[in-house]
Order: sequence, then C-alpha cells, then structure tokens
Amino acid sequence: MDALDIQDEIPEPPVWDDIPIESYAEMGASASQDEYDPNYSRQDGYDPYYGEWGEQEPRFKLSDVKSIPSESVIMDGMNPAQVAAISLPVHGAAMVIAGAGTGKTAVLTRRIAWLCSKGVDPMGIMAVTFTNKAAREMKERLAKLGVSPMPMMGTFHSVGLRILKMCPEAAGVKPGFTVMDESDTQSLWRRLFVVGKDQTPDPKRHQLPYKSEDAKKICGMMFALKEAGVRHSTDKISDLAVEPDTPAFVYKMLDVYEAERCRLNLVDFSDLISGSLVALQSDKGRDWSQKFTHLLVDEFQDTSALQFKWIDQMMSDRENIFCVGDDCQSIYSFRGAVVENVGRFVRKFDATEILLEQNYRCGTDILNAANKLIANNRSGDRKRLWADSDAGQIEFKSYDRDNEEAWGIAHQIKSRGNLERTAVLVRTRAAMLPVTKALRENNILYHVVGAQDFFDRKEIRDAMSLVRLSVNQMDTLSFARAAAIFNGVGKTVIDRIVTEAKDRGISPLSVCASHKNEKVRAIATTIDILTASSPALNSVTRLAQWSGLEASCLEDEDESRIKNLRDFYAMAGGFSTLGHFLEEITLFAEKRGKTDGVTISTIHGAKGLEWDMVYLPALTQGHIPAIREREDQEKAFEEMEEERRLMYVAITRAKHGLYASFSKTRMVHGEIMAASRSIFVKESGLHLYDKDAQRKASNGRDNYENSGADYSRSGSPARMRG
Repeated sequence: MDALDIQDEIPEPPVWDDIPIESYAEMGASASQDEYDPNYSRQDGYDPYYGEWGEQEPRFKLSDVKSIPSESVIMDGMNPAQVAAISLPVHGAAMVIAGAGTGKTAVLTRRIAWLCSKGVDPMGIMAVTFTNKAAREMKERLAKLGVSPMPMMGTFHSVGLRILKMCPEAAGVKPGFTVMDESDTQSLWRRLFVVGKDQTPDPKRHQLPYKSEDAKKICGMMFALKEAGVRHSTDKISDLAVEPDTPAFVYKMLDVYEAERCRLNLVDFSDLISGSLVALQSDKGRDWSQKFTHLLVDEFQDTSALQFKWIDQMMSDRENIFCVGDDCQSIYSFRGAVVENVGRFVRKFDATEILLEQNYRCGTDILNAANKLIANNRSGDRKRLWADSDAGQIEFKSYDRDNEEAWGIAHQIKSRGNLERTAVLVRTRAAMLPVTKALRENNILYHVVGAQDFFDRKEIRDAMSLVRLSVNQMDTLSFARAAAIFNGVGKTVIDRIVTEAKDRGISPLSVCASHKNEKVRAIATTIDILTASSPALNSVTRLAQWSGLEASCLEDEDESRIKNLRDFYAMAGGFSTLGHFLEEITLFAEKRGKTDGVTISTIHGAKGLEWDMVYLPALTQGHIPAIREREDQEKAFEEMEEERRLMYVAITRAKHGLYASFSKTRMVHGEIMAASRSIFVKESGLHLYDKDAQRKASNGRDNYENSGADYSRSGSPARMRG
C-alpha cells in the first residue's frame, strides 16, 4: 500500500487514562451493568418482527388476544406529576425531565400501557433504551401490568441491527454480514495502518509517520468521525458533530478503513446507527418505520447527535415521541452524548415538558447536597429534588494520606455491616487500588464492577474468532486468530493465506481447502463441517475441541481458562444457529465476577443503581473534577459542568448514608503527591458535615481555610440550607 499523504499536525489527544473502562465496551450502552441473558429478547413474549428477516423463532407465544390493563391499574401508586406525564395526549411530543430516583421507568412503562388503553395498537409502539438491562426491566413491568402483545423494545444498536438485516446495502455490505465488537474493530485498524517513523515499512499496511505512542489517539480520531456519522471523506459534515480541527489525513484513513470493512462484509457498532439511519431514508426503510405510530426513548440525555437524527427519521411526519431523561445526569460525552439534545428536542417538536421532582430514594440532606451542587452549573437545574423522608445522613472526613483514607473507609464498612447494600464509588479505576487493598487486609468481601470483561479473556476471544469465521468465511480478521489456534499452523503461513485470499478475491478457507499442508486443510474441513451442524451448542463445543482450543485450556495451569470456555459453551445453549448466537453475544456483553460483598465501581458504572450506604473517597482536584488545561474556555466550562453532573450522580446513588472523604496526599505513579480538596465539596456543602472540623472550631483551634467549615456567628459550622 502507498503511504497516506499526511501534512496535518495531530491535535492534543484526550486523556485516555481518565476515560472509564466501561466506555470501551458497547458504544451507547452501559455494558458494565448488563447481565448476560441470551434469551432475554424472546422470554417475555412473541415478537412478530423476528420472522421478517429469518431469525430464530421465539420459544413460545403469549396469547394472540390483546390484554390491556385498566386505567386504575396503570395509575396505581403514581404521584400527581407522574400521572400528568403518563396521561398526556396520545398524539404529540413530550419531554419528561425525571430527576434521580423519581420513578422514570415506571412512568415510561405505564405510558405504554396507557397508550394501549386508549386504543393504540401495541405492535405500533417502539421503545428504545441504552442498555439491555433497561429493556428487560421494561418488558417485565409491562408483563406484570398485563400488556399483550409486547411492543417492540430494545437498545438503539439492536434495533439498528434489525434494520440493517433488512437493508444491508445501507452499510455497504451484503446479507450475512458480521458485527464486529470494539476489539475486532481496533484489530482491523491495526491490520490496515502502522504508526511509527522508526518502524520498518510494511507494504501490506499504510504507513503513518508519527510516533508509535500516537497510534491510539489517531485511531480514536477516525472512530470519532464514524460515531458522528461520517462514513466517507466526501460526506458533508457541516451538520454533524465533528471536531473542526480533525486533520485531513484522518478522513483519508476513514476511506481506507471503510473500503476494507465493506470488502470483508463487516459492520462495526457505529454502522448500526449510521447505516440504519441511511436505511430509514430508503423506500423500504420508510415503509417499515411507518408501522410504528409511537416512539418512546429512555435516558434521552445520553443520545448523540446521530441518534437524535435517527429518532427524527424514525418518526418523520408522526412526531408521537415520548422521551424521559435528566440533563443533570448527562455524563457520557466521551461516547458522543449531547446534553443539549434535551432542549433541542423540546424546541424542534414543540414538546410538552413535565418535571418529576419527588425522589423515592434519598434522604433530605443527601438531596439538598445534590441540589446545591448542580445549581453551580450555568444552566442550573429547573427542578429541585425533594423527599418525604428525613433519613439520609452525611459524614465528611479529611485524611493525611490515601492509605489512611482507605483504612478509614474499611473500618466504617466493617462497623456498619450490610455489605451487599454498600458501595464505594470513584472517578477513575486508579483510585480503587488503596480501597480494595484495605478491604482485603480487613477481610471484607467486595467485588469490582467490570473488573474483568469475560469477552476480553484470550480463550473467549479465540472461541469467538472460531464462531465468527464459521458465520462469515470472508472475515480474515477472525481467520487469522482462529487459524493460529490449530497446531502446526504458524503466523507466516497464515499471512500468506490471507494475502492470497485477498489477491484472488476468495475466502481464506477456500485457500486452505486446496493447501498442500494437511494441517492447513484441516482448518477448512473443521469449519465447513461444523458450520452446517446445529444446534449452536454442538457447533461451539466441537469447534473448541477440534481446533485444539479446549486442550490448550486444559493444559494451562490457570483453571479459570477451561471454566470460562465451558461457560461460553453454556451460553450457546438454546440457539438453533451459530449466526443467531453470534448476534446475541456481540451485542450483549457479560461482565464476569462474583457480586457478593461491597460494590467497588466507577461513578460512570454506577449510574442507574442505588445503595443504602455510599462512600465517595478521593474527592480531590484532578480526580474529581478530572480536568485539564485548555485554551478553549468554552470547552473547559463544558468539561467542568459534566464533571459536576458526574458528582451529582455519585451523591444521588446513596439512599440512607453518604460518607465523603479526601486525603491531603495521594500516591500517583509511585510518588506521594500533595492534593487539594475538590471544589465540589464546598459547592455541595459536604464540608459542613465534617465532625472533626466542628470539634476544632468549637475549641477555637482552626480557621475556615484549614478546616473547610462554614462558620456561623455562634462559632459552630452553619447548617446547610436547602
């Protein structure tokens, strides 16, 4: 390949270490919170849309007779604001601003039931979410309400996949395409491009003459274009969320990547949105979307600019769109979320707005701290959360060192008990280390959310490559990994096979079938035999056994490898074909690990969850808010406001108790560094709950600057007012 003509300078990259691990999972979804259930989309009832594209038939059907709950059942237990939202006119757009813990899921599901009670056909209703967990919960609630048949419900990506299966040409592929996960997408990029001036030129890859450490940020820039909906360098980008300083060579890279992706008959996760949007603009796509008279959107504050267009196109001339979201909980800009979409939707569709402010989760003091904090954002907060309960105690404490802080938290947890209802939330994973160490040393059981992604384990990635190759024999990425599993097949041979297949325009397995090496021919024989077999469980098991993957796991001293592989076998149970099994596990990732004891999580990973007791350590500048110097002041303000929203989310995870803390020094990259208290502590009023500072103030031994206390005229810390 010829080297790309690169003249542009690379802009300042993002701070990758500050991006939580969850963001590298399924885009648009909080994968770390999803429990894997391969049958979730079939277990709640018959979905007639499955049959249209030849997918696996559901295991059972609910009654074909429609079941609609009464209005009294629908409104049972709802407060006046919730009732007002649920019973809005059947036609028209609505935006329900639902604060933390105000019952948004109940409102969304009961709105669907209410529409059905007013004569709307359930099969004309679509609800889209960001996580599989949310979709399952909504289905379960509708089933309990007695709604039948079940409306179409799923994530943006799963609905997008259905649309692309109907119109694959919209993504530049043919029927039978394979969906790449995040890791596969990165692998394809690495096979196409090589970064590093000092590296030996590779004629098979485009040479990017920059330092090798720039590879990740260059790759990130290209995929940012895809997430914004740019698919070719010739696309008009004036109305897309594209960084204006993106170098020209990145667009050229995109053309190379897209050409190879289409040739291999692959789609990535961004294609599920951008491709399905293109499909919806076709005659076939418009006819399909016309089946739906109403669209409901969960977590609207997390939508991207592209998803906003998707929603608009899906409903086109109908505009019966009911959205639920909270702009104060918009914390996913690194995934493309645009908080301004909330106001933009209201203006574009002249939508009715309803505020849900009664909180059923937190105590009054905790809500007051959250309200006071978020009021510091420029837009403030139009709603003000309130609760009937006075429960919800707050404590704030300062420590000299982070290990002392961690031990203090461990002591508190041990004395309070109730481990399963306790969480420690941090801004980045680095801040987890002192806490987990202290918990282990105090024999306190805990688990880290998303600590080890099951699908990132080598044995599972190997098994996935075998399955992917069986489904799509043109997938050279999967072939390269799968072929390496077979004994006696080396990298040199594999590279030659891939090159020959590309030159001849055939699949690598076709090359293997006529290869002089018997062990290479065995690859094609194995895949061909097992591709035709069913059910999926038999195929997956035999693929692992015949390729030698299972034997290598058994020989390994790490017993978890064979356990993981057998768990993978179990996941295939119940699927009639490898293709359907592959779709499910690509879209829906499982996070492994026990869930006993204290939960340790990033704040991003904790969104949507709640605990009786929440600990917030490391409340220091640089950790939260995690900000960096920027010349663009507007960008700096936006980043600070999102960090404040992140802190707001953290505070509102606590039901009965909140223990916040910081340490004056922290261990950073092996060095003890001085740390200053986060500005969010004072903005939220958390410092007013510092008992040590109160005692020092009463003894006259400290001042405001040292203690962080807010002195009243009486000389004791002033009580925070709501």
